[in-house]
Order: sequence, then structure tokens, then C-alpha cells
Amino acid sequence: MQHYTLKQNRNRIEYEILKYQSTLAPGLVPEVYSYDPIMNCTSMEDLSDHVIMRTEMINHKQFKKIADDITTFMVNTLLLTSDVCMEHKAKKELVKNFINPELCEISEDLVYTEPFSDINNRNDIFAPNVEWVKENIYSDEALKLETAKLKFDFMNNAQAYEKASEYTAKYKGFKEYYLDTILRDTAAVTGLEGIRRIVGIAHVKDITSIQHEEKRTKAERLCMLASKRFIMKREELKTGKDFLEVIKQNKDKAVPEIIKFLKAEAHFIRDEDEKVFKAIGEYSLSLLKPEMGILTHCNAGTIATAKYGTALAPLYLGAEKGYNFKVFADETRPLLQGARLTAWELNEAGIDVTLICDNMASIVMKNGWIDAVVVGCDRVAYNGDTANKIGTSGVAILAKEYGISGMKSQWLQKV
Repeated sequence: MQHYTLKQNRNRIEYEILKYQSTLAPGLVPEVYSYDPIMNCTSMEDLSDHVIMRTEMINHKQFKKIADDITTFMVNTLLLTSDVCMEHKAKKELVKNFINPELCEISEDLVYTEPFSDINNRNDIFAPNVEWVKENIYSDEALKLETAKLKFDFMNNAQAYEKASEYTAKYKGFKEYYLDTILRDTAAVTGLEGIRRIVGIAHVKDITSIQHEEKRTKAERLCMLASKRFIMKREELKTGKDFLEVIKQNKDKAVPEIIKFLKAEAHFIRDEDEKVFKAIGEYSLSLLKPEMGILTHCNAGTIATAKYGTALAPLYLGAEKGYNFKVFADETRPLLQGARLTAWELNEAGIDVTLICDNMASIVMKNGWIDAVVVGCDRVAYNGDTANKIGTSGVAILAKEYGISGMKSQWLQKV
């Protein structure tokens, strides 16, 4: 792994830039008192009574003056140090005094390059998103071209904004051009940071603090899709509303991008379903024994869901473990979900299944052929009451009469 060595001059630069910025934006910069080049340290204002803004915003705390303070600071420190406002020789002196090749290299590598190719094999990707990143970031040649252009601009422009002389700034239309470049560069850097803070080696608490694996996976993908659009469509983003629309996945997004997003979301939903349904099946299977006879009503299998199903999940897992269940499937009138779906899919899976009409449930129970009943569950009320297809109540009454246990299975409870 590559390591970066930062020269001690960095501390001197930080001290002097804070001193300089305090004259441009008084009250918005920590006060620094002195810098000792021998000890290589700075004495400054005590900030121990301050809070970290990111942490507070994650906790949904609001700061009424934050927008005004940030914009005032940025305009005063960035615009006033650009060639638009400074005498060109004074500007070049600032560049000479504050240039830091080592920090520039870090940005060139960790922001503009590695998140899009991982050429140094040190990106740190959340495991569920590894393949997604390979397909949607590393393999996107158009995206890599645009980031290469942005890296070239970063390496060859020694200020936050486009260079312009005082004479040039007087031309009609220059102001509009200048503001457009600010918005363009803002969008680009937003996109670069959005991806590198998820793919690269330096993450942010906003994402890493999400404990739920599926929610974090989805959040990361949404952030990266929005970031790609910030980069690829940076010339089109002219207002704050345009930026918000990107975050909202606005309706005029390119069709191929919509298709890719929907496909990724569909795979995410399917994978989540499989995990949940397998867990349902494993729990339900723990209540069953090999060689049991099982009655089903309605359909809650692989056709209705993903892979294992809900009520039928223990039957599929039992088949994998060699339980040799003997299944009797009610036809489930009036729509015959048991006849048209359950009996067919169990037979396709190689599970011993016999189709019976609903009125035969009592006789197969009386004959001792049924040890357990599994049915689907269309709704679960807040108090735990359940509802399923017509005929489920009759099956429950018969099971109680013959001393047979029953299970209802549903993973998404609808109140």
C-alpha cells in the first residue's frame, strides 16, 4: 500500500491560511495566536466547547445560521482570493506561499483516481456492494473519462474558480460564464466526493452508522448513482433546484440509467427476500419432523415470492435435508391457487404432493395422514390477528378437532 509523507511545512501553511482567512471572514474562522517553526506547532483558540457539525446533523439538529455562515465564508475566502478580485501578481505570491504538492497528490489519487479504478488495491467497499461497484463504477468508461478531465483541471488550476483578469471580467456575459463554472465545478466535486467517501479508504459516519445491512447497501447505491449524475451532467446543473432533482432521482433521468437503477433495485429486493424467506423456512422446519404428512391451503411458495416462499419454505428446505414430507395440497377454491400453483411447483421441485379438493381435508386428517398444516397469511393485524384465503378457517377448525398443529407464515406484515 502506498503511504504519503507530509512535510512539516503543512502546519505553517495551515497557520498562515487561517490567519489570512480570518481577515477575509472575521468571526467565521478559529483564532490562531502563534506558530513555532522549531516545535512545529500552532497555538489557537480553544474549540473544546464546539460540536462536530456532521454528528449533530446526523442527529437531526438544526442550525438556523449555518447556510448564511457557510456561504459568507466561502464567498469571502474563495472569491476574494481568485484572479477575478486579486491583482495578478499578489495572487501568484499567494499560490507560491501556500502550494502543497503532497496534499495535492493525495487529492489527485484518493479523490480523482482510485475510487474509479482501484489501481492501488486499497479501496474499502462495503461487502454487499462490491460487485455493484465493479459493474457500475469501475466498468463505466464514460465516467472514468470525465473524472480524468476533472483531475487534469484540478492539477492545472491553482484556485477554486476559473482564472480571469479584471479586464476580461468587464466583458458582457462573463459574469454568467463565471457563475456557470462555479456551479459546474460544485456539481463535479460533489460527485467525486460522494463516490470516494463510499468506495475509497475514507468513509463518513452518515453512511457507516447505518446498522441495517440492506438499508446501508441501498443508501450507498443511491448516493453513488446521484454522484455519477453530478459528474456526468455537471454542465446542466444551473440552480439549487437542479441539484435537489438529482437527489430525488428526477423523472427526466436518461432511460438507460433508470433501467440500470431499477435492475439494481430489483436484485436488491430479491436478495433480501431470499434471506428473509430462508429464515422463515428454517424456523418453521424446526417445528416439523421427517416423514410427516403436511396439508397446505392456498399458495405461498416460490411462484408468489423469491426462491423459498413463505409457508412453503420449510417444505423446500426439508426436501434439501431429506425429510421426505408427504404433502396434500388443498385446491383452494374459488381461484384454485392450490391446484394451479402449489401442487404444480411442489411437483416440479420433486416433492411428494397429492392434490385434493377442499372437502377432502377432513378425511385425510381422520385417516391420520396429516401431522401438520401450513397456510399462507395475507394480512396480519396490529394485535396479531391473521387473515388468509376462504377455507382457511375451516382447515383450522378441523386441525384443532384432530389435534394437528398449524402454522401461518408471512414475512411482510400489513397493518
